[in-house]
Amino acid sequence: MARDVSIVHSCDMCRRLGLPFMTATNEHVVAIDGPPKRFDFCDPHEEQLGPLIALYREEGVELDSKRTKQVEPDTGQTAALAPPAPEEPYKVICPLDHKRGGSGPKAVSYANRSAHAQTVHNLAVWEIAWGDPEGRLPVLCNAHAKCMENKLAFENEAGRGQHTRVCPLPVVV
Repeated sequence: MARDVSIVHSCDMCRRLGLPFMTATNEHVVAIDGPPKRFDFCDPHEEQLGPLIALYREEGVELDSKRTKQVEPDTGQTAALAPPAPEEPYKVICPLDHKRGGSGPKAVSYANRSAHAQTVHNLAVWEIAWGDPEGRLPVLCNAHAKCMENKLAFENEAGRGQHTRVCPLPVVV
């Protein structure tokens, strides 16, 4: 007797957030600073990704081998044409326990601390007392009690201003 077998992919974002199983109806292959990886999304999460997908399709610059080829060193032009070395992302310390990669505190990119707080700990960035090992975050949030309690800090006034504008916490008078 013949049997039909179907492979059904589940939504990666639903699984990551601990939500009930949702069948993935959308697939994307993405490469961000590394090899390409496949992601499967349900329709609601695909909709949330809409602006990012549009940015990728409309503004992303396709790279080819001609663009990345460097001039031979003997011309003296290599240093002038080579892109600057990427700066190592600044790391802050998440003091909470981590199930992956061993328990205890973990170094997290400053730029990704909000995403880390949400996806790994199901918390907001202001609910964690982030460590600043090099003292590069001198500007403290002075607008929200929870932020002040956890000493939420930023690299500059612009970062704090952006946070103050978008943070849903009540402003302390």
